[in-house]
Amino acid sequence: MSKPTLLNPYCTLSDAQAEAGTTDDASADELIVEINKASRWIDEHCNRDFLYHNHASSPLVVSESWCAGNVIYLPWPVLTLTEITIGTATFAATEYRVTRRPGSATSKIERNGTWLPEEKFSASPPVMAPQITLRGTFGFTPAATNPAGNPSPEIPATIVQACAAIAAIRSGQVRKEINIPGGGREAVTVRAVPKPVMDSLGKFRISVV
Repeated sequence: MSKPTLLNPYCTLSDAQAEAGTTDDASADELIVEINKASRWIDEHCNRDFLYHNHASSPLVVSESWCAGNVIYLPWPVLTLTEITIGTATFAATEYRVTRRPGSATSKIERNGTWLPEEKFSASPPVMAPQITLRGTFGFTPAATNPAGNPSPEIPATIVQACAAIAAIRSGQVRKEINIPGGGREAVTVRAVPKPVMDSLGKFRISVV
């Protein structure tokens, strides 16, 4: 059987080993499997990912749920943006602006007018909205070496820490001591992800419309 490898992980093996309190080779394979699972679980939980998306050649189709009035809310940072089209019309760079709050894992594209036609919402039956597409690069810059096997250095620290903690706990390698009757202490395996870890992911969740 081939050894497992990290694939688009949100933390390194050493991150998870630090959480598990182990560095032995025997447990490394299981941690690698759990890191991959934890990374994809975070994607599902947050309704978004923390990967790199290269749409310099093939355009990114904007979901209608990302549009609200004059703002497109992207679930990733904009790294580069070279073109916006609505239907067959292409927008000049002077017709919109990209904004991102410091430390935010999302970004906004704003213009003076609405991105979707008003008649889409007022007409009965509703009219079909023209497709909005973007060309550029989005998300988090990939690691300089082995980008498929190493997390982006730009992934928020909270996501890295949560991934490591979830992977370590689900591998069954995290132990803690508890008091037992008679005044002694016993080491038990931690099975549940602590609430603070789960709560830390809340600010990264994208609402599904």
